[in-house]
Amino acid sequence: MHRFKRLYLLGMLFISFGIPLITFTTYAEISQSTNPISTVIISTESVSESATILDYLPNILLAIYIIGVIFFSIRFGKNILELLLRINRNQNIKLTDYINVLLNEEVVPHTFFSYIFLNKQKFEAQEIPEEVMIHEQTHAKQKHSLDVILIELLQIIFWFNPFIYFIKHSIKLNHEFLADRDVLSQGIDISNYQNILLAFSSNANTPQMANAINYSSSRLIGNSFKQVKKRFTVMKTHTSKTKIWMRSLLLLPLLAILIYSFSTKETLSKSVLENDNSLVKDFYLKIDSEENIYYNEEIISFDEIPNAINSYKKTYPNKELYFAKIDVENKESTENLFPFVEIIKENGIEKITACWTKDGATKEQLEEYNKLARKYNNQDKENRIILMKDLERLEYLYNLMTPEQKANAEPFPNIPPPPPPAPDKAPEPMRVKKGVNDKDPKAPPPPPKAPKPVKDPIKTIEKLSENGARFLFFDGGPHYKNGIEITKDRAIEVLKAFKDVTVNIINNDYLYKTVEIRLKGC
Repeated sequence: MHRFKRLYLLGMLFISFGIPLITFTTYAEISQSTNPISTVIISTESVSESATILDYLPNILLAIYIIGVIFFSIRFGKNILELLLRINRNQNIKLTDYINVLLNEEVVPHTFFSYIFLNKQKFEAQEIPEEVMIHEQTHAKQKHSLDVILIELLQIIFWFNPFIYFIKHSIKLNHEFLADRDVLSQGIDISNYQNILLAFSSNANTPQMANAINYSSSRLIGNSFKQVKKRFTVMKTHTSKTKIWMRSLLLLPLLAILIYSFSTKETLSKSVLENDNSLVKDFYLKIDSEENIYYNEEIISFDEIPNAINSYKKTYPNKELYFAKIDVENKESTENLFPFVEIIKENGIEKITACWTKDGATKEQLEEYNKLARKYNNQDKENRIILMKDLERLEYLYNLMTPEQKANAEPFPNIPPPPPPAPDKAPEPMRVKKGVNDKDPKAPPPPPKAPKPVKDPIKTIEKLSENGARFLFFDGGPHYKNGIEITKDRAIEVLKAFKDVTVNIINNDYLYKTVEIRLKGC
């Protein structure tokens, strides 16, 4: 039983380290829709920035922990050094498997690995009982010092944990049970051996790293006698093999409870898209009008984007399908997307698209649209006449609406086709012949040459910029028709950041060119 307890006490230390490292992963299927979901922006009140004691608490606790580690490290080194000095400065008598170290001071016999420390005068006068020598030789033979060194090293790291001291006491006391059992197995009388233990149960000092015959968890004489009394009781107790097996089997349900209670549990979302399974692989970020960054409908900081990408990769391990999409609600934010693109690329996602999104129509705009649309939907389809100003207003309001608003709004009126224009006899075009009438001012200009494909857009932009070209950026927002005028440097940044970009050079017949840069997929 004592051998089993030795294995149990050491094994529980390693198992306690291993249980938190066990991870149970479960997958939860979450149904999603391909339609965009409008995000509600919650305004937060400003938090006071004044420092409190809680702000410094982690640093205070860390400082206390480091002080404890230093203290126990120094104590460990001091105890080891004390034993080594005793070995080097005193007489050593080497036997077959053990080395007796003879000390001049009054000491209780104790053992450190194969070294047995004894009082020189009593050893030479043969006043040390044979039972004591067998006890100490058992400590050396069973290498109990290895257990002591291990628990002392763990105490340096986990000095703040009270359980480490209980385990240390149990390990060293169990060593004494093992040594006592080995002595009694030699046929020595129990009563005689118990009298010897009482004789050596003094308050003499022994090193912390050694196993002594008078081991006690306290320096108090009263506690020392309590330990000896417990050893006396154990000597007279016989545990049957059946009880040993029963106690051992009880550890299995206990171990199962500990693994279930203290292991790591991780739930990964397994998204199931209702309409389109391809979009489920997108790494989706949304930046609202207040510059808040949303991932999985939760606000994260810019520095947390790499962690979000790692979570995304765990859910979707197929790196060939990685795709990032950034939606921004504020059109001015589109000019600050370069850091987002860079950090996403640095974390392993190469395909990225970014779009300017609308917040949706307001309640008043929805009411205005429904009123106009209902007016024309109630007219007869064949005789329906829509005023141009109403049509333009309907188109503007309809384009402001989100897909969800469109689904709940009045259907867009069916617009009848415009009447065909009255046929006019077109004049015959003037035929231009080279060398005959090509100099005539009434002659039509030659057809424009087809634009040549741009091989290197960045070099072309730099060259056109030197000749006074202007650059228009089309981001999918309300300025889609006219574009947003940007600088040459900003145009180059857009070309480097986004792959799906169309570059058009217009006004080729004039001195100053215009370069259109359009984002695809918006």
